[in-house]
Amino acid sequence: MSSETLLSVKHLSAHYGKVAALSPLDLRVDRGQIVTVIGANGAGKSTLLNAIMGALPQRGHSQGAILFQGQNIQGWDIERRVEQGLSLVPERRELFASMSVRDNLLLGGFRLYRAGVRGWRDTLDQVYTLFPRLRERAAQIAGTLSGGERQMLAVGRALMARPSLLMLDEPSLGLAPRVVREIFLIGTEPFYERAAMGMQKYETIVECPDEAAFLAATAGRPLIGVERDHAQTTIWEAPAPAGLVYLFGSENDGLPGVLLSACSTIVAIPMYGINHSYPVAIAAGMVLCEWARRNDPRGQGQGQGPT
Repeated sequence: MSSETLLSVKHLSAHYGKVAALSPLDLRVDRGQIVTVIGANGAGKSTLLNAIMGALPQRGHSQGAILFQGQNIQGWDIERRVEQGLSLVPERRELFASMSVRDNLLLGGFRLYRAGVRGWRDTLDQVYTLFPRLRERAAQIAGTLSGGERQMLAVGRALMARPSLLMLDEPSLGLAPRVVREIFLIGTEPFYERAAMGMQKYETIVECPDEAAFLAATAGRPLIGVERDHAQTTIWEAPAPAGLVYLFGSENDGLPGVLLSACSTIVAIPMYGINHSYPVAIAAGMVLCEWARRNDPRGQGQGQGPT
C-alpha cells in the first residue's frame, strides 16, 4: 500500500442477519483525494460507510479488510476508529436535538478533550469561520434548525474531531433547492408565529424594523404585492421576473399604503386578502408554486429565486 493511501478496503462485504446488504468490493482513498460512491437506492452506499465506521446495526456484520493509515481496523469499536482519525456524517445527521448548537459541536471534539490535546477548542472557531451561520445560532437548540443548518452542524461536529478522513452519507438529502433566497420581516414576529408559517426552515431571515428599512434593503428589486382588495391582476397573469420580492400583508389589515405604492404590481389569488380565509403561509405557497412553474431553475428559467 502506498504511503499516500489513507484508506484501503479489500473484499469488504456486509450482511444484516442472513441478508446480504453489500457485495464484496475494493475501495481506495488517497490522502487529499475526494471519492464519490454512486448507486441506486438499496445498493449499499450507507452500509459501506457504516461498515467502514464500525456503525452497523446490532444484527449487521461485515467481512473483509479495512486498512486505515496502514492499520487493519476491522473489529475496532467506533470510539477507537474516531481516535484514529475517522469521522462519519450519517444520513440522518443524528444530532442531539435538545442541546444547543455549541454543545453539539463541543461533543464532536470530545475525543481530543479526553486525549488532553491542547487547544482543541480552537477548532470551534475554525468551524464557525467555515459555517458563519453556526456562530449566529450557537445558543439555539439544534432541533429547531433548518435542514441546511442541521447539515452544517452535522459536518461541523464531525470536523471538531480533526479527522484525517471525513465521510459524508447523502450530504444533500432533504435540502431544498434555493427557490426562496430570504424572508424579510417588517416589525417583530414572535418565534411561535414564525414556526407556524414555516419560517424556521429558511436559511436567511432579514428583520427590518419598519417599512423604510425594508424599502432600503430591497432597493432596485421588483416588488409585487399580494392583496385581493387592491389587485390589478391575478398571480397567474402577473410578471414573475428574477429576484422579485413578494409582499404579504396582515390578513386583517392588509399591506400599508407606503408599501402598496412601492409595488410595481398588486396581484390577487382566490380567498386571500383583507378578511379572507387563506392564511399567509398557504398564500405564499401558491405564489411560489406559480413562480417555480414559470422559472424553475432546472429548466429554462432564470434560476434566481424570489423572496
